[in-house]
Amino acid sequence: MKEFLKNFSLRPAFMARSRREKVLAVLFLLVMAAIWFSSFSGRVKAVREESRTLFANKEVQDAWLKDRKTIDSNYQASLSRLNEAKLPTRNEFAGQIDTMLRKYQFGFRVDPPQTKARNTISEHTVTVSIEKANLAPLIEFTREIKEQFPYVGLEQLTLIPDRRNPALIDARLRLVAIEFNR
Repeated sequence: MKEFLKNFSLRPAFMARSRREKVLAVLFLLVMAAIWFSSFSGRVKAVREESRTLFANKEVQDAWLKDRKTIDSNYQASLSRLNEAKLPTRNEFAGQIDTMLRKYQFGFRVDPPQTKARNTISEHTVTVSIEKANLAPLIEFTREIKEQFPYVGLEQLTLIPDRRNPALIDARLRLVAIEFNR
């Protein structure tokens, strides 16, 4: 076998070709090498990016595991403070928001509540559009929501100045409340 490989050579076959065929063969080999190198470098780049992502995730997980006792104790403390009786139902939530909006005498529109049922909780979402309001009462309104309804979160707030009177603001709020499924 060694003798066969020693006698087998592409050099005589290559030298027997014309100059044009030699140039085209060399160009073909160079193009194939460039394609292979490009593909190989793309795979190397993908592997490197994946390893960076994995190491970043590992660092986050290590931080969570390091602080696990603190996180668990904070979670248990939060659960002990949770008063299920204070969690509003879908209709109570919409009614409370409506009452508070009327208290501030806003021009408003409340979309019907949307509910996403999960395993243990339901998320009730209400979208409120307030038209032509002053900034100070709007800030007071959001502060009062935080104080009176600790289980209601302001998920999104969009403020748009009124075109005719820039001192007035149109606001769109998305409020979310949770309720335990019973």
